[in-house]
Amino acid sequence: MKLRLVAVEWIDITNENSWVDWEDLDREIAKEKKSVATSVGYLYSRDKKWLVILPTIMSKEGKKERVGYELIPAGCVKRVRYLKE
Repeated sequence: MKLRLVAVEWIDITNENSWVDWEDLDREIAKEKKSVATSVGYLYSRDKKWLVILPTIMSKEGKKERVGYELIPAGCVKRVRYLKE
């Protein structure tokens, strides 16, 4: 399988673990929804629900042995850019 190197810009999902005053809720939500992350890796798969990239591939003697992966909800993806290696 030939994998292509990509940069994925995606909206970060935020979880507030502390209490927020009710009157501050709209301001806090507006501030948080502007967070955008960029992940770089090899595009493994993409469908209507998920985009999967492999930022780390470990090989031994030319054989892929282990991988790290990021599973990004498709609805959070803003842009996918194909990169030159």
